[in-house]
Formats: sequence, structure tokens, C-alpha cells
Amino acid sequence: MNTLTDVNQTRPAVIIRQLVLKDWYFVRFPMAAYLAIGIGAAILMSVPHQTAYLIGSILLLSVVVIVGIHLVFGTVTHERSQQTLPMIMSLPITFTQYSAAKLIANVGGFAIAWSVLLAVTVALILTRENLPLGLLPFAVIALTELFAAFVVILAVAMISESEAWTVVTMTILNIGISIFLNLIGSIEAIGTHMGGPTAVWNGTALLILGIEILIIVVAIAVTLAAQSRKKDFI
Repeated sequence: MNTLTDVNQTRPAVIIRQLVLKDWYFVRFPMAAYLAIGIGAAILMSVPHQTAYLIGSILLLSVVVIVGIHLVFGTVTHERSQQTLPMIMSLPITFTQYSAAKLIANVGGFAIAWSVLLAVTVALILTRENLPLGLLPFAVIALTELFAAFVVILAVAMISESEAWTVVTMTILNIGISIFLNLIGSIEAIGTHMGGPTAVWNGTALLILGIEILIIVVAIAVTLAAQSRKKDFI
């Protein structure tokens, strides 16, 4: 791993890259473990047994949530509580650049893990006969909702710089996951097709997916705007 040396001669872009790599370095082993468990959960979902499907789906969603929690607390919240900011403050970097590094490390790291688990899930739905193709839109919507929830939690953690507010937001959104999935499944335009032989990407499914993507984009934009107003690390 590269060390943060000769910082006075280092360009901000290079420092941002090093900060991102630093964060990824410290979470590399947990992320690899979560990915392995998530892939195993997705495979368990494809076992032709109702109990296996339920356990696998719950475990898969739980792993995605845990990935987000680990990233936010491991790279944002605990950085202040463990008094590691003095080292960051000594670097020739603005608070906006520091915030950009945190966003890249967290959103990028989560996106990598999320994309792998999404790809495995989609591949299994497309190839396993016991998993109906009609399940595909619901699965994509469910996983994208977790992505949106993660970005909102990250935004709160970075903007508020408060572990308490981060925990409150995380608790509310995680409780809302099951409510959201039940509501989506109860929508006729989606629920009636989940057990069908084809993936139906109707207007309702695309609208929900579009709203989730919009939430992700807006949360990132709001975070950058809010962080750009801060002038120092105190």
C-alpha cells in the first residue's frame, strides 16, 4: 500500500487517490468476507426449496446492509471518534477534496460489492429454473433501494458528523426496508408478475427504479454542496 509521504510535493488529486486507497485497504478483508457470504446467500436462494429461498434472500439483503454500515462507520464516523483527523489536517488538501475522497471511497466501495452481488443474483434468476424470470424486476428494485438507503446514511454521516444522527438514520431506514419490500410486492403491476415466466419492466417498475436512482444522485449532490460550505476539519 502507498504511504502518505512527501505530501508537500503531492498534488491534491494524488492525495485524494491515496486517501481512497487507504480507506479501501483497511476494509479489504471484511469486504471480501461479506462478498463471499453474499454470493453464498444468492446461491442458497436458487436451491429449489422455499425455506432455502427465504433464508438466502434475507441473508443477501442483510449482507448488503452490513457492507454499507461497515463502510460508513469504518471510514467516516470512527475517523473522528478515533482521533485520526490530525493526520488528515496536516495534508495540503481542502475539506471539499477530503469529502470527495470519502464519497469516492464509500460510494465506490459499496458500488463494487453491490454490483457483484447484483450480477450474481441476476445471473441466478436467468439460469435457475426454480427462480422465475418475473422475479428479476423486484430483485433489482430491492437491491437498488439498499443502495439508495446507503447513500442517504452516508450523506447524514458526512454532513452531520454525528454518530448519533447516523445511527438514528440507519435504524429508521433499515426498519423501512421490510416495509418497502412488502409495499412494492403488493403493487399489482409488480406483484402479479413476480412468479411469472418473463421479466416485466412496466412503467411502474421503471418509475420506482428511476426514483431510487434519483435519490442516490440527489443525496450525493447534497453532500458535496453541504461539504463545500465547510472550511476546515474542526
